[in-house]
Amino acid sequence: MTRTSHTFADLVIGQSASITRVVTAEDLYVFAHVSGNLNPLNLPGSPGQNGHDEHPAPSMWIGSLFSAVLGNLLPGPGTLYESQTLRFTGRVHVGDALTVSVEVTEKRPPRTVVLATVVRHGDAVIAEGVAEVRPPAEHAVVEDTALPGVTVARHRHVERLVGACRALAPMRTAVVAPEEEAALLGAVAGGHAGLIVPILIGDAARIHAVARACGADLSGCEIEDAPSQDAAAARAVEMVLQGNAAALMKGHLHTDTLLKHVVKSNGGLRTARRISHVYVMDAPSLSELLLVTDAAINIAPGLAEKVDIVQNAIDVAGHRHTQGGHPCGGRDRESQDAVHAGRGGAVENVRARADSRRHRRWAAGHGQRHQPDGGAHQGADLESGRPGRHPGGAESGGGQHPGQGPDLRRPGRGRRAGGRSEGAGPADQPVGR
Repeated sequence: MTRTSHTFADLVIGQSASITRVVTAEDLYVFAHVSGNLNPLNLPGSPGQNGHDEHPAPSMWIGSLFSAVLGNLLPGPGTLYESQTLRFTGRVHVGDALTVSVEVTEKRPPRTVVLATVVRHGDAVIAEGVAEVRPPAEHAVVEDTALPGVTVARHRHVERLVGACRALAPMRTAVVAPEEEAALLGAVAGGHAGLIVPILIGDAARIHAVARACGADLSGCEIEDAPSQDAAAARAVEMVLQGNAAALMKGHLHTDTLLKHVVKSNGGLRTARRISHVYVMDAPSLSELLLVTDAAINIAPGLAEKVDIVQNAIDVAGHRHTQGGHPCGGRDRESQDAVHAGRGGAVENVRARADSRRHRRWAAGHGQRHQPDGGAHQGADLESGRPGRHPGGAESGGGQHPGQGPDLRRPGRGRRAGGRSEGAGPADQPVGR
């Protein structure tokens, strides 16, 4: 947008300009950061006055809005403040629409201009005063400056999930090799928040040493000594199989060390589907949680594997396993056997994708049976990205269906089934409650 400034000679008595502005929670947070005013009365989410949740905008934030009119419109770019009086006669809150106006009332040679300033909410005057400014000496035509973006990093979606989980009993969670500060603190924080009962499996002496170094409180944590990280991973999987733990949580070890025990044929956590990884992200600029899959396990999945990957993500989102509308996901055994592997790189070796034409032929005849449950009924060719026909009533399957085309996950061809990996937020904090 182009803005034009007005010199002292251009301005006339009665000349005016105004803008409208809606109060947002982000405005109040940013003002608190910039001003250092941390008065909880003005901060959304803090206890309000007399126990009420209303949080009036800080009065000086309201007063600062005059500078937007003076510096951008009248007199415009190049204007300098000399003085400003203010009187506040009302309060405004998040969602209120404000009109900010200025009007020239006097010109004082050689270059001072006096303007009446007022902020209104509807017909009500919220703030008023008098500004004295020095307009620019010369005309200027200015294009809007592209400012760096500012994002208020609130994690309201994760906070909602954590709040919903507080009514549930904490899950016994086998934490594998929490032998480093971040890995240990994540597990301890989950325990203190009442989300999990941490079972710390690894080098007990090292775990205690890390706790002392970082001041971690291990009260409420069970500790089971293991001679190696491999042994710790094996023991954690065994505990889930025995029903002594409801979930796994990855600590400070390579992902392949953990997953080889998760997906092993005898004593692993295989299910009918291929194991996959889902990031659950709370992006401040998005109105909902963002789920990204698969970014850590399956390197080159074929069509059948992609069906499993999509179905796993749908299940994590709660379309199948949510019970009673619980926003944290299901409480069934399959979801409890999830693997929380939020850190580390992709390590599972999978077979190269098969010929895409064979996949398309197979999908054309059998896509109905492999449509992800809870997904869109009008789909697309998962291999080529082209529109396809996927009627409803589909199975979410991941196993072979006799007479339904080639088995794309035969033993020895990279078949890996198992629970789902549900990464969420910080690397070592499980969700999937």
